[in-house]
Amino acid sequence: VTGQRLSGDVTADGVDMRDEYDRVESDPLAGIGQFTGIQQMDVAIKGAKRGELWTHAAFTGGMKSTLALNWLYNQAVYYRHSSIFFSLEMPYPQVRNQRIRDGELDHYTDEELGRMSEDQKSKLIKGRINPERPEKRFYFEHVIPDLGDAANDYGSIHVEVHDPDKTDFNINDLKSKSELLHSKDPAITTVIVDHAGLMTSRNRHTSTTERLNEVLRDLKRLSMSFNKGAGIAVVALFQISREGFKAA
Repeated sequence: VTGQRLSGDVTADGVDMRDEYDRVESDPLAGIGQFTGIQQMDVAIKGAKRGELWTHAAFTGGMKSTLALNWLYNQAVYYRHSSIFFSLEMPYPQVRNQRIRDGELDHYTDEELGRMSEDQKSKLIKGRINPERPEKRFYFEHVIPDLGDAANDYGSIHVEVHDPDKTDFNINDLKSKSELLHSKDPAITTVIVDHAGLMTSRNRHTSTTERLNEVLRDLKRLSMSFNKGAGIAVVALFQISREGFKAA
């Protein structure tokens, strides 16, 4: 259906290989995945590509969600790509407001930020905007209208929170929801799971390690099989146990 090859004889693919080479040579975006906006990573790895599973691991409070949301913001605003963010530990308003507040800082120039005190910047980040100061006017008159302006042609950041009426959330739930959203928004190029440790494995395991291994294997398969084999970039945020670190 998607035109994606699932099998074949490599030695008989000479014509296809030549056509693919010509296509890539003439397409400056070929071979480039979803950029993070962090120059060192983007230059070295060329972004997360279809069929790839990226795992970003850190301790609690290690800014995993912040990195992921900033990545998706850059994708939407600067590259015009859409994405899906599965939040399994934060409610929807918290995800939305955290990203909008960060976006507000993005709209300030370096000079403007340089003139702000650390207390003012802290209040911006934490959402404690003083109505008597220009932050509120800037927020209402510039940041929010900018995001809603269709002329900008920004991509979308679809946030999905775990259904409170369900006790489990496994790869089948994630895949069906992702492909439903993709059918409505074909510009979706990235799926981020926050975080993989909160997903349920399809099979019951007595060992946490076995359960997590199955979840990660399923996410890798999703990156390759998404949309009938077309593939998609999948990023799994992963929370490292401090107790495990201490024991090691």
